[in-house]
Amino acid sequence: MSIQQFIFDEGVIGLTMATMMGFGATNFIKSLRQTIIDPYMIRVFRTTAKGYLGSVGDILASIIEFVIIILIVYLLYRFVITKMFKDEMKNRERAEKLKEKRQKEIMDDVEEIKNAIVNKVPLFPIDTNFNH
Repeated sequence: MSIQQFIFDEGVIGLTMATMMGFGATNFIKSLRQTIIDPYMIRVFRTTAKGYLGSVGDILASIIEFVIIILIVYLLYRFVITKMFKDEMKNRERAEKLKEKRQKEIMDDVEEIKNAIVNKVPLFPIDTNFNH
């Protein structure tokens, strides 16, 4: 297996892109928290300019940051990724249904052969009325 085949078959490019997007989203959410959420938390909880609520504030900020990241990932998946790969997902579903249908047909044929062997019935009856 070549390195190119490995990269495409194992989804290394997708994983790399997802990691880079994750780092970018984390940096964006941190700056959003520092510029928008933190000042409002300071006003709401009336803390000093040095810090806001100490460790409780850090926990609240982390929870808010986590919820925002989850929301962004969900929205990207729901409205961007599923639309980009809608046709491919439908094709995979069709292929899977076709595969299941073929497997069922094969299993039915195997069952028919097994029953014929057990009951000693010819699978292909010989036509005795055949005229040359």
